[in-house]
Amino acid sequence: MLYEQLTDYPNRQTEVGFYMYCINCGKEIDDNSKYCNECGANQEESKTKKSQFIIIFIAIILVCIIPISMINRKKHNSNLENLDLKVVKSNFCKLEYGNNGICGTLKNNSNKKYKYVSIKVNLYDENNELIGSTLANKNNMEPQTLWNFQATISDPSIKTYKIGDISAY
Repeated sequence: MLYEQLTDYPNRQTEVGFYMYCINCGKEIDDNSKYCNECGANQEESKTKKSQFIIIFIAIILVCIIPISMINRKKHNSNLENLDLKVVKSNFCKLEYGNNGICGTLKNNSNKKYKYVSIKVNLYDENNELIGSTLANKNNMEPQTLWNFQATISDPSIKTYKIGDISAY
């Protein structure tokens, strides 16, 4: 159609203003003309069509991006039911410089090398109320290896803990 050919033409500036081309017949018309003086074609329809195209294009992009991001999130995050990475033991311990902590061992049961692994530990007081959390993380965990992790506890009122999420990619 002639419209596709004309959309590549740049608008021409004159002393009075800009000229554009009719979407139907291709004749030069004033920039703010709603109808072509030559063939009478409505020029506003092209603006409406362009707006509809942009809205549809954005909707299609969103429909494609959201499922992909959900797939990637599931791929990179795991939890305690992940059989590839499993905490085989954990306990309270004393760390360097007298700090308290949670020490334990995580086993990579897979044949996959993980670039990054993170263990979240939830911390509870004597009433079993969650009062915080701590993390341990490691880069480059090789397949079929053990990692002896340590997570620092800064609050002396911590009485119990629970291993939370294990994330890896």
